[in-house]
Amino acid sequence: MWRARAGRVAVFALVASCFSLFSAPTAQAIGSGNCVSTVTGATATATQSGNDCIVIFTAGSGTWAIPSGITSITYLVVGGGGGGSRGTCGVTYGPGGGGAVRTGALTVSGTVNVTVGTGGAQLAAGCPDTAGNNGNASVLASITANGGGAGGTGRTGGTSGNGNVGGTGTAGCGECYAGGGGGAGGVGGLGGNFALNGGAGVPSSLSGTPTTYGSGGAGRSSSYYGTATAGGGTGNGTCTGTANTGGGGADCTSSGGGAGGSGIVVAVYTFDNTAPTITSAASFSTAENVSTITNVAIIRTSESATITISGGADSARFTITFSDSQSANIRFVASPNFESPIDSGGDNVYNINLLATDRVGLTGSQSITISVTNVNEAPVIGALSGGATGTYSTNENSTALYNINATDVDAGATLTYSLTGSDSANFVISASGQLSFSASPDFEAPIDTDTNNSYIVITWVSDGSLTDSQTVTITVTNLNESGSISAPSISGTPSKGVSISTTVNVNAAGKVRFFLNGKRVANCLAVSTVGSGSTYTATCNWRPSVTGRQSLTATLTPTSNTFSAVTSPALSTWVFTRSTKR
Repeated sequence: MWRARAGRVAVFALVASCFSLFSAPTAQAIGSGNCVSTVTGATATATQSGNDCIVIFTAGSGTWAIPSGITSITYLVVGGGGGGSRGTCGVTYGPGGGGAVRTGALTVSGTVNVTVGTGGAQLAAGCPDTAGNNGNASVLASITANGGGAGGTGRTGGTSGNGNVGGTGTAGCGECYAGGGGGAGGVGGLGGNFALNGGAGVPSSLSGTPTTYGSGGAGRSSSYYGTATAGGGTGNGTCTGTANTGGGGADCTSSGGGAGGSGIVVAVYTFDNTAPTITSAASFSTAENVSTITNVAIIRTSESATITISGGADSARFTITFSDSQSANIRFVASPNFESPIDSGGDNVYNINLLATDRVGLTGSQSITISVTNVNEAPVIGALSGGATGTYSTNENSTALYNINATDVDAGATLTYSLTGSDSANFVISASGQLSFSASPDFEAPIDTDTNNSYIVITWVSDGSLTDSQTVTITVTNLNESGSISAPSISGTPSKGVSISTTVNVNAAGKVRFFLNGKRVANCLAVSTVGSGSTYTATCNWRPSVTGRQSLTATLTPTSNTFSAVTSPALSTWVFTRSTKR
């Protein structure tokens, strides 16, 4: 069991080791004060010189996050120097070329790639007649400086370079062994007894220290040695090119082919020492009722900065969002209402203070006002819950209905009212919005369009330019009513034994019974009414059987139980003797 556990521990340790080998480089902050930036993967330092920041990369490969607001740098990019060769012993020895040197100005932003080229590796001692190793390129963003060419073998050396391109390994020029980078390199001895100097490098003080970069290594022939500009290797001294200069290596008698010096990357930029200013207007205006995602003010600054609401009597009424590094948008927390201002002065002028802070902490401030202007708003019908449609119920026989209760938030608005709809002719509306039937509705005699006691009318209110409407269905309901009946009327002068018509008018359908002197008239016991609505009649043919004064009455028994039975007033009439014989 112990062995198994130990084996698992070993496996876990191996896995952890693999993860650490492939883990991403860690970002490191370099510099201080105004010259802070972030580097990942490469070795770098940052220092301040006056208003400038000098960033120097001395090893590795990675990225550099350009500080916010910086758009231009001055650069120095030097490739690694080429290594010296081991020529034919005692005869010829090839020096390495210096790395390419590139300088200038560059527009940059964001994160850029950086690589510091290594010098060509040193060769072992002895006489293997071996070519040297080329130097490696250095990179800053879009700028590449090639590595110096390696020293050749036998009767071959590296070709000369120049201030921009490192020397390259080549073949064939007799005993000419050229350096590179900074200029023509040294050669081996002509006939074995002569040596030339290494090519001159390119001087620069961009790093803050005057330095010569890209010098070629010195040539050597037998015991004759050329000299090299600072940075390049010499056969009778330091064979290796100086680190971070891109100097070429030289052959050494006992040490083998000298290594090339590593390259360097230098970037210089001017840091921000000017406080930001707010360049937008100090006063803004917006209509009332704007949404909370509407920009009521757009604030702009003279440089990249963070804008905040720092105070002001109405600061709590606003939020701020950003559109880019030099502008921000101001929005209301709640939609403003001109008729109900909530600014501190109650006058629809809101006051806030703004603060702009740049990346190095410099600040600028400004107070602004945002005025809310009035917008003509439509009047609103408040009756029947204020919906677009509504229903209302009323008893028959009454004209009164309801007030549409229209309001307008705009001060001084004059409201007018009107009606439309299929049954609008049956209604009137007053100057104050009171809706009424133009005539009392009769449940038994509906006059709406489809005669079902449901009247449809559209009520309107206008402020002169904007309107609101409500479509209403008004239902007329039935009431329990007293029946009415008139005194009987007769069609002529009654005579004994002669039939005569007697008629009553009633207000409801039903049966009418006629009486003579309180006794039922035999053939008029249940006369059906004729008519409609609330106008009905019933007629009976009466044949008087006696003469003299008689009293005629009638009673109505309505068909509908919403009407009560009723007895008519009496008709007193004289029955005469018949003037003709039968």
